[in-house]
Amino acid sequence: MCIRDRYQRRVHGYANVKLDAKSKQAFQQSLNKVSDSLARMIIWRNIWDMVRDGQMSSKEFLNFALAQLPHESDESVLEAALVYVDTAITWYIPFEYQEGELNALFGVVMERLKTEKEESIKRHLVAYLILFAGSGKHKKVLVKWLKEGTGILGLTLSQANRYSIIKKIYGDARFSLEEKQKLLNAELKEDKSDVGLRAQRTCEASIPTLESKAKQWLQLLSEDTRESEHMLFSAMRGFNSQDQVELLKPYEEKYFETITDIFKKKTRYYAEAFFRFLKPRIVSESVLKRFEEIKAKVSEEDRTLKKLTIEEVEDIKRMLRAQKLYLIDIKKA
Repeated sequence: MCIRDRYQRRVHGYANVKLDAKSKQAFQQSLNKVSDSLARMIIWRNIWDMVRDGQMSSKEFLNFALAQLPHESDESVLEAALVYVDTAITWYIPFEYQEGELNALFGVVMERLKTEKEESIKRHLVAYLILFAGSGKHKKVLVKWLKEGTGILGLTLSQANRYSIIKKIYGDARFSLEEKQKLLNAELKEDKSDVGLRAQRTCEASIPTLESKAKQWLQLLSEDTRESEHMLFSAMRGFNSQDQVELLKPYEEKYFETITDIFKKKTRYYAEAFFRFLKPRIVSESVLKRFEEIKAKVSEEDRTLKKLTIEEVEDIKRMLRAQKLYLIDIKKA
């Protein structure tokens, strides 16, 4: 927690402060009543640090977020809070519970969007509403927005929003490839920019079939490709779709078998992207063990890979601890 001068607003130092149960409950109910935005930012950060440090469950954090997101009025604080929430959903709760938590968040953000007047706030809310669309029902709402408009007064989707929605549904097998292609082609007809081409590459890589995944994997490993690294990064993001956990299982071991060679044969920039974008979507004890094995084998001379694996091992330990706390919390409830 930041220690600052009350009157001159100067930062004098930092301390890691653990909130007691009474303080957490009070902030969950009335953090929005704290008038100073910097103070609210610090409290959000402190609570998130408690989750990362295993002092607060991710379930308790998400309950806090659901209570406070409808009220946060400062753009910077809201953006930081949404980043924490997205990280919690993606890595800090077990996969089988993610869609339920996403549904709750989608509902809260949607309700706020319907009444929000501030344009800058709306931009953040729309971007994260798309991220929080986990169920087929909510994705259908977004598709309807593409075709008919949002139906919310003063809310028009940006081009980035439109591509985000299309990328979101492209990896979902519940939507036909024909429907996806029709939506993407409609955007590309109007947009000839590099942004559109990268979105198209992400979509291609996220097609949820065994044949497509095998083809895309070989392209990502190829040493003879003519594609730019930035285009391949777009493919990586699409390949490792969060909606394709079962489909991607065979590539978990392929990733570990390949990663050291990638750092030897590819540029550092490419190798780092490969490491981060294609790592297993589901953390587990077995995934932790594989990263620990790589960490033990990699020499100190391979500084980048060594550093990344050390960080990943610590991150996974933190995530697994958080997921266990989540399960304990919901059993209590």
